[in-house]
Amino acid sequence: MKKEKTGSGTLDFAPGCVYRDVKPTDQSLADSLKAGKRSAYKAAMTRYGPLVVSIAASVVSDRRDVEEILQDTFVNLFRSIDRYNPREASLATWVGRIAFNRAVDFVRRQHPEELTDDSEALADMADISDTDPALESDITLLKEAILTLRAPERTLLSLVYFDNMPLSDAAFILKSNPAALSARLYRLRHKLSLIIHEKRKQL
Repeated sequence: MKKEKTGSGTLDFAPGCVYRDVKPTDQSLADSLKAGKRSAYKAAMTRYGPLVVSIAASVVSDRRDVEEILQDTFVNLFRSIDRYNPREASLATWVGRIAFNRAVDFVRRQHPEELTDDSEALADMADISDTDPALESDITLLKEAILTLRAPERTLLSLVYFDNMPLSDAAFILKSNPAALSARLYRLRHKLSLIIHEKRKQL
């Protein structure tokens, strides 16, 4: 099998990027990380980098902040891998919780205003090119409504609707439970509907 080189070592975490490496299981990867294998560090960043970026971008708006949270997440992962318990969650879900915690901690330290106001973090969540004006207007209103939500609410929507994550995994990341998140999603959909309705009246 031909191996893909990473050049300078910088990894591309663009959405939709396909990696053709033979992937180890979560447990074998965790074991390799615990053993301090350098190849495991690269494998973990390649596999879970897109998830970390997605979570970070749902909390902060600046790409440089996202990159800092990305690095902080993996440093924390490598330092705390001995505490990983596969009976609690998959390694991906565990990394997701670390990413969310690192993102919220970062914002509390650097940009506390972004916990309630984020003008750019979800800018790329919906592609509105080549759509009819009515649909484009609806998508724009939806994006504006999402941006009025608190960071944990935006992260929940991102995990469930954009990353297609099961509620059980999202619940672990957000330190909640599936039933509570299901109810929260119902309330969020109603809240977004009311916000969009009010915005339409202002047009």
